[in-house]
Amino acid sequence: MVVLRVSFLLLVACSRSSAPEVETTVVNEPLWLLGRGGSLVRMTGELQQQASFDESTTALTRFDGFLAWSVGVGRIWHTSDGGESWTAQVVPVRDGLTSISFSSPSHGIAVGERGTVLTTEDGGGHWRWHQAPRVVDLRSVKLARSTGAAVAVGEQGTLLRSGDSGRTWTVTALPSTEALLAADMTADGSLALVAGRNGRAYLVQGEAVLALPQGKTDWLAARFWRNSIVLVGQGGVAQICVIATRECRSIAGGAEDFISIATHPSLLILGRYGTLYRVTDGMVEPMAAIADAIGLDDL
Repeated sequence: MVVLRVSFLLLVACSRSSAPEVETTVVNEPLWLLGRGGSLVRMTGELQQQASFDESTTALTRFDGFLAWSVGVGRIWHTSDGGESWTAQVVPVRDGLTSISFSSPSHGIAVGERGTVLTTEDGGGHWRWHQAPRVVDLRSVKLARSTGAAVAVGEQGTLLRSGDSGRTWTVTALPSTEALLAADMTADGSLALVAGRNGRAYLVQGEAVLALPQGKTDWLAARFWRNSIVLVGQGGVAQICVIATRECRSIAGGAEDFISIATHPSLLILGRYGTLYRVTDGMVEPMAAIADAIGLDDL
């Protein structure tokens, strides 16, 4: 068993000009952010703490204040003590893993390159490999909290859905083959949201696939928030759509690509260069610069 113990260092708030470029994951209060080069950042109010982590890590998910998992190239790490120590879990693949989601401390799904799907029923003690119906790189997965419903998306407009916590999948046809990069699902699994290249975004309910108004940028992250949908993407573009009517309005944007979203308790957006923004009254306001951040992952 490989155990990684991390030591958090107090960070001095940095200006946007000194923050490095970031790519993609916030979690909650305290916020957990995954950093470029394998750093892990925890933020409570104005306090930032940073620790070195696995440099191959690409995504992070947290179930509560103690349990979290991260994925990278052929590996999954798990913490049960709020990130102080991480245990490497045995995985049956060497492919790059790109996204991970848990519905409970036991049930989780990870996805990655070439249609790789991994599932666990014991918190990652054992991971089982599944081949997705389409052999394409999968970019995002979401597992509903209260049911076994799941959605995964990827290249070539791939939209996969599962009703048994990821053990079996069906392909849902879409009117476009633009790559899908982001996915979310309501807690009961009744409604899924997927989005990606060239402003494509869809709501999926049962057999119905409802297209949202096409955006003017690539959507890099998508979330349900209250009775709405939040989409953010390249060029600092952000949009909120009402679920019931699918009517959308733009939010005053930022000067960098928006790459990740957190929705508890307020709406937060992460920029590619590490700036964390709060959305207030339709305006995007910078909150803080997060050194080395590459994304947010919501509870």
